[in-house]
Amino acid sequence: MKLTFFQDTDTPVAVGSFSYDESTPYEAIFPSRSVGTPPLEIKASDKWFVVQDFAVNLLRLSWNLSQARVGDRGTRLSPFLSAPFDRHQLQVVTASFSPFGSEEPNLWGNGAFGNIRTPPNLVIFGNSDGPG
Repeated sequence: MKLTFFQDTDTPVAVGSFSYDESTPYEAIFPSRSVGTPPLEIKASDKWFVVQDFAVNLLRLSWNLSQARVGDRGTRLSPFLSAPFDRHQLQVVTASFSPFGSEEPNLWGNGAFGNIRTPPNLVIFGNSDGPG
């Protein structure tokens, strides 16, 4: 799948791509650590697929899947996923700390590539809704 990054609505400044194998949907159950909270489940019928390749070239800098991060407040629990038949294009399941000290699995539509504390890095913002 091709990616295009724009400076404004009309000026492309970067290109990229990612690929996935749509023959095998991703399936997993991520248990909740809180009593009474259901697990986060991704079913084959959700049609989410593991991203196998990711590449972006922006301002003569390059990023790839080996540089993927989820931030400094969570732990990545799943590979990066694509939902090509849904509006949620790139997602990852993370465990992030709640104000009450528990780690809860959640879908995260934001991804960082490179060192998130030291620029330059690439951050992709998305919608964090996901399968129910």
